[in-house]
Amino acid sequence: MTVLDRAAFQKEVEVPSLVIPLEKLKQVLKVLKPCLLKMCKLPPVRSEGHDRRVLLNPALFDEKLLYLEQVLRNFNLNSVEWTNLQLTYENFSHESIFKVVLPADNCSVSSFSIVGHIIHLNLKPHLMDYKHLIGEVLLDKLHNIKTVVNKAQVIETEFRNFQMELLAGEPNYEVTVKENGFQYAFDFSKVFWNPRLVHEHGELVKKIDSGATVFDVFAGVGPFAIPLAKKKCVVHANDLNPDSYQWLCHNAELNKVKHNLTAYNLDGRDFIQSIVKEGLLRCFKSPESPSIHIIMNLPACALSFVDTFCGLLKSSDFENHTTPLVFVHCYFFLKKDEDEAEVAEKYLDLESQTSMQICPVRVVAPNKRMMRITYKLSPRLLFSLKEDFPEPSAKRIKT
Repeated sequence: MTVLDRAAFQKEVEVPSLVIPLEKLKQVLKVLKPCLLKMCKLPPVRSEGHDRRVLLNPALFDEKLLYLEQVLRNFNLNSVEWTNLQLTYENFSHESIFKVVLPADNCSVSSFSIVGHIIHLNLKPHLMDYKHLIGEVLLDKLHNIKTVVNKAQVIETEFRNFQMELLAGEPNYEVTVKENGFQYAFDFSKVFWNPRLVHEHGELVKKIDSGATVFDVFAGVGPFAIPLAKKKCVVHANDLNPDSYQWLCHNAELNKVKHNLTAYNLDGRDFIQSIVKEGLLRCFKSPESPSIHIIMNLPACALSFVDTFCGLLKSSDFENHTTPLVFVHCYFFLKKDEDEAEVAEKYLDLESQTSMQICPVRVVAPNKRMMRITYKLSPRLLFSLKEDFPEPSAKRIKT
């Protein structure tokens, strides 16, 4: 079925049932719970005069027959009866419908994200003929969903947003989502947002102490920057995408952290060479010496930006000052056949490699993982010459 025919799901079936006196219902349901018929908009308990008829799952009837017989004896109930039911499209879940209408060898459409009122699919090629049917079913079956979109297969963009195809519902892409107690508003068609990173956002925020100075080089709409500003960190958040920048400013106001967050709309290298440089100079000369954290969440190419720190400052500026700790948290993709330490060696100097910690974030694909590397940015590196730094390998930006 490539065009959804809801009438095709109308059918009459027979299911096993038990008639139970009302005074025994509560006790009997406790032991019958594993056997109940569970379908959408079909309550398993029905009134029948003073008694109640309880519908049982026919797929479990043979398996649970001895169990049911024991229940009948214990509660002195009549034997199982068979009851006719009229089923419609409304009674089936989206999983049940997909098992019927999609190719039998691969009928799973479990890989989708929900962002506000939007379902975001990334359909495989063999399901593209069924994409509009899939969109309509998900729109019908999932609560509060108004829009179903499919991601384009290959996207290359400097702004990390992706082209999408509307499969069903309204072309309305502005959403407000909640994550870790914070609200984020944005246009999903114009910015990057991945709900699967909710745990990572929370984990990194926990690792950064209150009052720290934070530079978020690729901030997006603020999933790191907003919670850190709420934590009373001094946050400088940047994104090249003008739409991300506007929503970042909006979210700072929405979450009432504008006083702790300054937003920028710059290229990542320009941000490091100007805002980060000025911030390091200011922090290094401060008698309080707060800890400093630099977040680089652009896994497709963030490692190629770390050479920008080499020679960023002049040692003569700090002859009478101690340099506080500077931590870099950089995300990257690791292919199945790559070694994480070897990848780090391509981009980091030897001193940074001695302090680095690498941890997995999530599996992106069967042969691809997202990783986070954290290391200390040494004064020696900041005062080094460019030629002392390893030459990064060329990498084409893909998101």
